[in-house]
Amino acid sequence: MKVMISSTVKDLVDLRDRLYDYLKEKGHEPWISGKPGFPTHLDNDAMTCCVKAAESSDYFILILDRHSGLTYKKTGTSITEAEFNAASNSNKPRSIFVREPVDSQCKIFRQMSEDQRKDIKWDCDHGVYDFYDRLQHLENVPWRHLFSDYNNIIENLKADFQKFERRKILLDKSFTPHPYHEDPHFTGRTTERKMLNDWLIRDKDKPLLSLVGIGGMGKSALAWRWLQEEIIDKGMEFDGIVWWSFYEKEMTFSSFIRSFIIHKWGEKSPLLQMATSEQINKVFEEFQKNNYLIILDGVERILKAYFGLGSPYQKDDDKTLSSDKDFRACIDPSAGNFLQKLASDSVKSKTLLTTRLHPKALDTTAGCLRYNLTSFSREDGEEFFRRQGVKGTRAEIERECEKYGFHPLSLRLLSGMIVSDPECKGDIAKCEILGRIEDMAPKEHNILELSYNALDDEKKEFVSSLAAFRSPMDFEAIKSIAKYENHKELISALIEVVNRGILFQRKEKDKKGKEITIYDLHPIVRSYCYVRLRDKEGVHSQLRDYFASVPEPEKIESIDDLAPVIELYHHTVRAGRYEEAIKLYKDRLSSPLYFMSGSYQTQIELLSAIFPEDYDKPPKDLREDNIAWALNSLANSYSISGQPRRAVLMFEMIKKIDIKNLQNQDARFIFTDDRFVIPKDHTMSTNYLEQCAISLGNLAEDQLKIGDLESVEYNLQRAINICEEIDEERYKAMWQEILGKNFAYIGNFIDSAKELDIAFEIQKRYNAPQGQCIVTISRSLRALLMDDPKEALKCAQQALEFAKKEEKERGEPTIRDFIRANWLIGASYVAMGKVEEAEAPFQFAITECRKINMVDHEAPILLELAKLRHLQQKDNESLPLATEALEIANRCGYVLQQADIHFFLAQYYKDLGDLAKAHEHAELAKLRSHQMIDVKTGDYITKPEDTKWMYRPCYDKAVKMLVELEA
Repeated sequence: MKVMISSTVKDLVDLRDRLYDYLKEKGHEPWISGKPGFPTHLDNDAMTCCVKAAESSDYFILILDRHSGLTYKKTGTSITEAEFNAASNSNKPRSIFVREPVDSQCKIFRQMSEDQRKDIKWDCDHGVYDFYDRLQHLENVPWRHLFSDYNNIIENLKADFQKFERRKILLDKSFTPHPYHEDPHFTGRTTERKMLNDWLIRDKDKPLLSLVGIGGMGKSALAWRWLQEEIIDKGMEFDGIVWWSFYEKEMTFSSFIRSFIIHKWGEKSPLLQMATSEQINKVFEEFQKNNYLIILDGVERILKAYFGLGSPYQKDDDKTLSSDKDFRACIDPSAGNFLQKLASDSVKSKTLLTTRLHPKALDTTAGCLRYNLTSFSREDGEEFFRRQGVKGTRAEIERECEKYGFHPLSLRLLSGMIVSDPECKGDIAKCEILGRIEDMAPKEHNILELSYNALDDEKKEFVSSLAAFRSPMDFEAIKSIAKYENHKELISALIEVVNRGILFQRKEKDKKGKEITIYDLHPIVRSYCYVRLRDKEGVHSQLRDYFASVPEPEKIESIDDLAPVIELYHHTVRAGRYEEAIKLYKDRLSSPLYFMSGSYQTQIELLSAIFPEDYDKPPKDLREDNIAWALNSLANSYSISGQPRRAVLMFEMIKKIDIKNLQNQDARFIFTDDRFVIPKDHTMSTNYLEQCAISLGNLAEDQLKIGDLESVEYNLQRAINICEEIDEERYKAMWQEILGKNFAYIGNFIDSAKELDIAFEIQKRYNAPQGQCIVTISRSLRALLMDDPKEALKCAQQALEFAKKEEKERGEPTIRDFIRANWLIGASYVAMGKVEEAEAPFQFAITECRKINMVDHEAPILLELAKLRHLQQKDNESLPLATEALEIANRCGYVLQQADIHFFLAQYYKDLGDLAKAHEHAELAKLRSHQMIDVKTGDYITKPEDTKWMYRPCYDKAVKMLVELEA
């Protein structure tokens, strides 16, 4: 191991030499400037040579005594300090040794003003005290030690090396694809770190901790520093470490699941071809059975309040947040379910969330501990100011910090102003600008206002332009929008906004391994500056041109490959070029996103940006056909991803657009709740009428999923009437098939048979095997609802034959039809008690269903599998299958499926002799049979029990069981 020893020379020669010999004896490669083996760079000066050595070492040792060493005028730091900074910035494992008397003197020195220091004769160089000041944040780290002699150093170094070996083992098991780039001036948080340690070690019944705080409180910095110093540096034992930041570009919940699978099981894992639900289950199982520490940073980005392309510009006090009662709900329901599972008592892993908002899914979860992160302590505030380079007494510093409630972001901006003030040169007592703050309320935006206004007009516009970037930017991207005439002016502006604490900078390596500087803004700062950007459309147009020049990848394999196109789309939307954005989406995003597993939420995020105000308030210059197309694509994404309620809302809007278009063509066309009139001599376009029929059919299909059976019939009857008017039989057959299924659910089996027969004859006349397959599947379902499993089996087997015929004609299978046919074949066998025959079709159905993420059929297949296992007396497998089915149905709002599952659970518990639970589930089955989901609120609406618009077969069975149980 290459170990660099950094110290001053004149006071530590003997100690350095002894340590050098010790390390060599132990088989290491010690590096000391001037000694054999030290890497030299002949073309560099001493400072650069030593800095590069520190960056190249495997381990770094700093020894600090009474002298600070030679200080370079250009940097204002000594070589020793520059070496230490280089090692720290490179995240090298390190040990620090400070001579005990020096430690005591430094603590006295740092409490005094400059005038007081002049009257005392000090044993040490003033440079040592300044360097020590900058090391104060390391006072409690495990690898900082006080020493009195050589033996102290060796004793502590041995322990540090042991920790380093454990650290290496832990790092090898870590998954941190986007490490946090921490502020080098991170300070204190001793109380909070102790709280995190107590939770990790002692709170066995709280596997999940939600660390909540407004923007600027330092949640991410605290979590990262705690992870590095309390977990990794101490070599704590875990089966793995996970750090995932939702602040990074396109980092959705599904991308987290997919990325972890690749990390754990490799890029060729079969899991990657399976449904998102199965991937989630596998990842959860890994966390459940093994001892991981999982840190999910920026969880608010997957909540409704902060979800979307505009989330980087979002303010904490946005009034629109509280107007929606679901603003804390996860945008992807499976994410909320996953968080709930991580908080269950069966999980071995511990999970830490950092978030601006506490997720709604965890409100009533017993295994979740919530901690509200507040301001710095007085000690932390003072320490932070000193590390930033602010000079003054404790009382002076505390007085100014108190005005801003010790808010971390406010203090960073305030200290940046003090240090950047050429008049006071960092002396808080001489800073005149503080007098202008006296009357201001202690809010971070006030200090932001002061920091922002301290810039000249050109720099204000410059930093506001940078706020238009959604994510970190490199120098080339900044140049694309900077209005400075020459390179020197641009560099000068960057240096000033960095020094003022408005802009962050860090070193990173690009894809080619070249080191580049990356710049970024704190979310609060970005939001503030972006609001003040005067020419938003102009800047976004410039960024649109910049990203348009980025070459397309040769092959699209993951959502990361689409990142430049997504940025181009984002800035096109923000530039107000909506028609162009939709064309870009259709041409370059629609197809790859549709066929990319788990990308439905990304589609929703991108398409929602087309409607900056709300879905029902599209941009005025957007064509109505494109509005309908975008809404239809959104609705399909919501429907496919198991969010039928939101899909219904979208389809309702499309329906209104279609009706408006038709009425504009012929004012006599009437479509109201109680009247529907198509004039015989109408002048309406056949294409517009056909589009309206399609919208109505799509709407009805999702209304069926949420139990709105009355609206299903209402919309389908009108869709059929339109199809009859324009002589469009194929679509008419599609809607009559759904209508026949709807009649079966309400127990009207006679009309159900009529509609299905008409639909089948039309499909037969057109020689459409797929259409015949779909109708025959509904016939099989109708027979099962009538308790006629023999007829159900016959129809399901016929459906399978039609699916095979379709595959032969097309050359590829319509896999959804194969899944549904096999599901109903298995269900028919279960209803007849033929357990052996049911196994194969069920295994095919569930495997293929999960491969294509067929969410709307996953719960029914799992339910039938649960019934099969119950018949086989494998109740240890039956109940988990039914429970999983119910979780999916509840999460997605599939009301009819919920009713079926509750009825099975009633039967299950009745067979086991648990009559109380059987009664509970029978009541729920009965209730869900005459309920539907309110599409606006997500609440259940209970229909009267004498209504015809109920799931009659399930209702009747539930009532019958309740009578039996009461008897």
